Formats: sequence, structure tokens, C-alpha cells
Amino acid sequence: MDAYSDISSRWTDEEGNLFEYSAQAPPPSKDFCQVVVTLSQVIFRWWKITHRNSESQRLRPGEIKECHEDFLLDDRTQNMILLAFGQSTLDYIINLCHGHVDCLPRLPESVIKKILLNVELEDIARVSLLNKFFHKICNDDDLWKSLFGSATTITDDLEDLAKDQGWKKLFFSNKLQIQMQLQRKRKTEAEKTPKEEGKKFAHNYHDEVLSKH
Repeated sequence: MDAYSDISSRWTDEEGNLFEYSAQAPPPSKDFCQVVVTLSQVIFRWWKITHRNSESQRLRPGEIKECHEDFLLDDRTQNMILLAFGQSTLDYIINLCHGHVDCLPRLPESVIKKILLNVELEDIARVSLLNKFFHKICNDDDLWKSLFGSATTITDDLEDLAKDQGWKKLFFSNKLQIQMQLQRKRKTEAEKTPKEEGKKFAHNYHDEVLSKH
């Protein structure tokens, strides 16, 4: 029975793939390789990188297509993927063929953020180390605004402060630091107001004088 017979297409990308990866194989090969895992197959392709005048330049790209069950029994294809992409990629593909799909990164970002709102801060830090995708989500400003809002009321002053510093930095600031920052911001704005009003008055006075002549 297909390991993915009961899994919706929402786990696949637009082309119906569970996983796709392309890269140049390490020396001495340096061939360009691609591996694709669909709901039913593992497809491994390779393109020979040769000198221009070499006869091997006329070789067609190689391709192996196998169902998940056959791939799990095929040491040769597994070894080719191992040499091209490394052990971690091979292990990941083997897990997919066993039906162990990594559901979390396939969820909408909004759902992942809701999950992160219900875990400990230490767990968010750990999740952010998984890869670039999770690092981006775990440092998202909206996520930290929601975390901040779950602990205290968000005022207009805090909104303004967050525009300058970001909600994550504000979240880890203690109350005294936040109060001091708000006081400095209010003081700066208060100092700006008379200057701006003075400039506005001077501008209006200048226009009025010109209009009389």
C-alpha cells in the first residue's frame, strides 16, 4: 500500500512533489544532480559536466525513476544520492519513502505562528535553529508583537517604540528600560514640537508678507 495513499495534495508543492533538490556533486565528479520525491516515486537525474571538446559532452542526462518500495531496496541508487547530496539528504528521502512526512514546514505560516504562540520561549529559540525558513518565522515581528500583547497591553506609545526597535527587542526589554525609552521618546517629540511650530509660523509669516507686496 502507498505510504501516502491517505495524504492530501496539500503536503506537496505546486508540481506535486514532496521534495526537490538540485546541486553540483562534490569532487571528483562535479556532475549536476537533481533528486525529486513525489507521492509515489523517487527520481534521480544527473548531467555530466565535461570539457567542451570532450566526446562525453554528447551524452544524454541520466535518469532513474523508482517507486518508494523499490528505492528502499536499491542500494545503488541510494549510494548515488549519498555521493551527490550527502547522508542527511539521503536519510530525509528514506524517511519520506517510509511515509514520515515533515508536516510542520508544510503548514501555512499563520498556523505555524499560532503554534509558536503556545510554546515556551526556549522552544521558539530551538525551532529558529532548524533552518532558514523557521529562523524567519521565529523572528517575525508580528509573532513577537502577539507574544508581547499576550503579556501586557499594547499602547500607541509602544507601537511607536516598536517601529524603531522591533517587537522582539522590545519583548526582552525589562519594564524599567521600556519606561525610560518611552520617556526619552516623549521628550524628543516634545522638543521637536516648538521647533516645528516656529518653522511653520515663520513660513506663514513669510507668505503673508509676500502677499501684501
